[in-house]
Amino acid sequence: MDIIWDIKAKTKRELVRKSWPLWSGRRWAAHPLDKTKLLWIDPGTTRIFEWSTLNCVSPEISGTSQALLSSPTRVRPQLHSTPSGTPEGIRWISSTRNGRYILCETLPNTGHERTTSARGMKLTLLSSDSRGSDVSQYASQRRPLDDIAAILSRFLGFFNDRVLFLDRMFWVCSWELNAPVKTVKKHFFLPRDWEWRGRDPLAALPSTFHLNNGHEVPAVGFGTFQGDAGNSRVKDVALAALKQGYRHIDGATAYGNERDIGEAIKKSGIPRHELFITTKL
Repeated sequence: MDIIWDIKAKTKRELVRKSWPLWSGRRWAAHPLDKTKLLWIDPGTTRIFEWSTLNCVSPEISGTSQALLSSPTRVRPQLHSTPSGTPEGIRWISSTRNGRYILCETLPNTGHERTTSARGMKLTLLSSDSRGSDVSQYASQRRPLDDIAAILSRFLGFFNDRVLFLDRMFWVCSWELNAPVKTVKKHFFLPRDWEWRGRDPLAALPSTFHLNNGHEVPAVGFGTFQGDAGNSRVKDVALAALKQGYRHIDGATAYGNERDIGEAIKKSGIPRHELFITTKL
């Protein structure tokens, strides 16, 4: 059963109550591109609902085949299970900041909360290429990420259009959405005893932080400490960082390499208003 409450009033008031005939292993998520809509995501289907009524306003989509509902308000949940018969459920859902991609994890429902095991895990990517002109695309553009699920231990978050995760050998890795799995990059090793046991592995990694003056600073910056003045590597490495998606360069007058960083920025062709440059006096 799902209930929507009005919490703006002085007294909490129930608005809608809906019961479903089967446990579906679903999760609800606010639609990233339409504030009036909700996404119903279960292991096999995606549907779009109205916030105010919990009425379904999209056809049921299973994989890539469409099976239209006989009524837009009628929903037939299905029980999804593994080949062994164990029911499956969505464990978490996360979306990119621009709302174009949603990643969800499916696990067998064994009756126990998972802590460190990734056995039986599946990943599914939902996408909308229209950036909002057709919100129903989330229900039709859904594909499994079996290759990534095979190496992923814990999802850490999104940074722009990259997935950050801990692999099964305890490397912190990144993967650009829609790129081949062989492009996964290993950044650094995390000792096993540092793992966040007992905590939700979903980490909120904002792409920017808001400053008191109204500006935003990218959450991840590229450091240039110990880059000697006149060393061509500073320019080359800073340029490579910009091409990889960095939009925050951290420097200082004492480093003596600000000219090289400026040349890298100029050569990159990236508009100045898209960059945040830090210096220190």
